[in-house]
Amino acid sequence: MNLEQEQHLRAQLESDEEKRDRGQYTYTIDALLDNSIIPLSIWPESNENVASIIKKEVDYNSLPFDGANEIHKGFLNTEQQDILLQHEHREALCEAQDMQPCKKEDCELFNTKLAPPVCSEYKIVFEK
Repeated sequence: MNLEQEQHLRAQLESDEEKRDRGQYTYTIDALLDNSIIPLSIWPESNENVASIIKKEVDYNSLPFDGANEIHKGFLNTEQQDILLQHEHREALCEAQDMQPCKKEDCELFNTKLAPPVCSEYKIVFEK
């Protein structure tokens, strides 16, 4: 990922953050945000990019990639799982799909290799 791509993604992520309503929803992205020393030092894909992946308009593997970031995101899957377990009896929603139900196994970002499964891009949300 070059600097221009990183700056574009960061602008998208800042826009995503401005739209979040933590009074109404619990976000799994908070596993990343709460465990980063510097805000957005570990980042997911933007809602716009993830929506394009889900709609099969964009190939996930074609997006700019930062290997170190992917490793750090993977380290925080257990924190994401903690949020999922706290809400296991609630409907999982997808932030990238405007809070529509999570497609789970029908979404290529849903990692079923872990128990409980997680969203590779931390887009699962629960209504409070």
